[in-house]
Amino acid sequence: MQRCAGRVLVSQASEVLRGMLESLGGVHQFLPDDLSGTEWPVWCPSAARTTDAHLFLLAQRHGLHLATLDAGIPGAELLP
Repeated sequence: MQRCAGRVLVSQASEVLRGMLESLGGVHQFLPDDLSGTEWPVWCPSAARTTDAHLFLLAQRHGLHLATLDAGIPGAELLP
């Protein structure tokens, strides 16, 4: 859904997300976002990387690992 060049309606994306969360059942939970948003890792030099960096730091703060398909996030767990 991420790389659809704006051709997906918010309602469609919401429905996909709802289905994904329902399929996970009890193994899914949201983390409280308790970061200030003012500190960034050194590999985050620009606004283009702030979402990746924020999610990485959020996982780290809660003693977890960020799992991703993006090989460009240092320290994250790369999924095959």
